[in-house]
Amino acid sequence: MENLAENIVTLVDKILTHQATDDQLATYLHWYSTLPDTDVFATMTTEQSRIKEAAILATIQTTIHRKRRKRMIQKVSLAAAVLTLVLGLSGYFWLYKPDSNKTATTLQSIKIHEIGPGGNHATLTLSNGKKLSLDLLSVGAIANQNGSEVSKKDSGLLTYSASSNNNPLVGTSIHYNTLATPRGGQYQVVLSDGTKVWLNAASSIKYPTSFVGSERSVSITGEAYFEVAHNSHKPFTVSVNGMHIKVLGTHFNVNGYGDDGVTRTTLLQGAIQISRGTNHKIIAPGQQAAVKANTETITISKVNAQDMIAWTKGFLLLQDNNVQDFMTQLSRWYNVDIEYKGKVPTKLLGGVIGRNNNLSDVLSALEASGIHAKLTGRKIIITSK
Repeated sequence: MENLAENIVTLVDKILTHQATDDQLATYLHWYSTLPDTDVFATMTTEQSRIKEAAILATIQTTIHRKRRKRMIQKVSLAAAVLTLVLGLSGYFWLYKPDSNKTATTLQSIKIHEIGPGGNHATLTLSNGKKLSLDLLSVGAIANQNGSEVSKKDSGLLTYSASSNNNPLVGTSIHYNTLATPRGGQYQVVLSDGTKVWLNAASSIKYPTSFVGSERSVSITGEAYFEVAHNSHKPFTVSVNGMHIKVLGTHFNVNGYGDDGVTRTTLLQGAIQISRGTNHKIIAPGQQAAVKANTETITISKVNAQDMIAWTKGFLLLQDNNVQDFMTQLSRWYNVDIEYKGKVPTKLLGGVIGRNNNLSDVLSALEASGIHAKLTGRKIIITSK
C-alpha cells in the first residue's frame, strides 16, 4: 500500500507538470476509477486537497484533448481504451471544479439522478400472440414452438434448437415469432438454423421458429447484425423497408432506421445480393448498399465495415458523424428525447464512446468538445454557443 501511495504521488507530480506519458495517464485514471465512494480525497479536510484533485483530472482531460487534436484515432480499440477511461470519470470534472461554491457531493448520491445506459431488454411474441418480457424470465427453456425449443441462455441471449421429442414436418404451417427491443434495449438470438442475430435498440426481427421448405426468410425493423449459417440449398433472405437481401452464408449489418430516409446494408464477409423492385446489385466485403425511400436506386460505396458494427462491440460511433446523427444514437440507446434550440451544430465528431457510460458522462464529453447539451428530465436540449 505504501509503494502504491508513493507511485501515485509520483504520477500526480508528472501529470501536473505535463510530463506524464499516455500509459501513466491511463494508470492514474484506472487507479482513480477503482476508488470506493469514500476515497482518499474524501478523507482530506482541506479545500486545497480538493482543488489539487480537480487540477489533476482537468490536466488529464486537457492533455488527452490536445493530443487528440494532433492526430485522429483511427482504430476503434485504441479510441475506446482512451475515451472509455476519460468518460468514465468525466463526472468528477464537474463535481470537483475549483470555482464551485458547493461542497463536493459523493458519487453515490449523484448516481441517484443518473440516466444509465441501455441494456439487455426485449419482448418475445410467440406464434399464438402471447408476449413474454424476457427481462422477467429466468434462464432456461421458456417455450416450445413448432418443434423448436426456445431457451433463454443468459440475460441477453435467446436460442432456438430442435426439440428432442417434437420435430417439424415439411408441409406443416410455418409458425413465426417476433423479438423486439425497446429504446434503451438490445438482444441476441440464435435462430433454428444456427444463424446469429444481434438486435440494436428500437428494433425487431420476425422469423420462423423452424426453417422449412426451400428458403429461410426473416424481416426486420431498425438495426440488426447477421452472421448467417451457410446452407447452399437454402438461401437466407432479409426484408427491410421494401428491400430484400439474399445470402447463402455471410456476415452483414442492416441499418433500417431510416432517420435520413436511407436503408443501409454493410457487408463484412461473403457476398450478398440487394434487391429493390426490379433493381438488383451484388456487393463485396467492405461495401455498403444504400437505398433511399420510395426509390429503386441502389448506391454502392466503400466503408469501414467494422465501424458499422461498433454497436455490437459496445461502442457508440462518432467517426465522421454530425451532431444530429450522434444525438439520434443517444436518443435510442439512453431512451431520451432530443430538442434543438437555436442553430443546430454542424461540426463533425470523431472517435468512439463506450455504450456502458452513464448519459451525464457522455454529455460532459460533448460539452468539452464545444457542444452545449443540457439534460432536463429525459430530454437533452442542444443549444448553440
